[in-house]
Amino acid sequence: MRNVILNVVLFLSVLLTVACEKENKKSQEIYPPCVGLEENSDTLTGFVVFEKGEQEFGYVKGTKINKPYEASTFINIFSDSVFKLTMVGYWPEYKGHSAEAERLGLNNIPIESAEKCYSLTNTKNSKDSINVSYIIVNDDVGILLYKLDESADNKLEIISFDKTTQKFKARLKASFIGEKEYLPDLPKHVRFIDTYIEHGY
Repeated sequence: MRNVILNVVLFLSVLLTVACEKENKKSQEIYPPCVGLEENSDTLTGFVVFEKGEQEFGYVKGTKINKPYEASTFINIFSDSVFKLTMVGYWPEYKGHSAEAERLGLNNIPIESAEKCYSLTNTKNSKDSINVSYIIVNDDVGILLYKLDESADNKLEIISFDKTTQKFKARLKASFIGEKEYLPDLPKHVRFIDTYIEHGY
């Protein structure tokens, strides 16, 4: 009798494991990974990596081209339906002031957007994608404007957002092409990968 019960339990365990594996595979087919780890084969050297700033409200960590990237985050809520998240890097401090150096902006993010995967676009009023901007500056003086490389795999995965507390978590991957290049400091092509964003914690 004990062997029969053991065999039944074993059979049910195997059956449950197979069912779970099928369900996971089905789930991945319906909801494919949005922003995951990415292989990096870029060998570019000598480009500027800006400073992360105070990260008072939030932080970004990832890879820019092929070097570790960090920045500070800022959120602006424009209406009941959309907000903007800006990631800012800084020039080294000079005479007690750290000027803004780069701004990576995610514009018109829908507030009701928790746990959603978005494509990125250069288009300002897209309903299905998030408009993104990237610029190198010296505070308010523009130095080099980049546009999203729409032929690349560009995604924003929103993990969570709370409008009341402005707590925001997301992952990002995006490629940009500059109008010019100032080698080696500011290259023509810039890609951000394995980028994790956390604001308001």
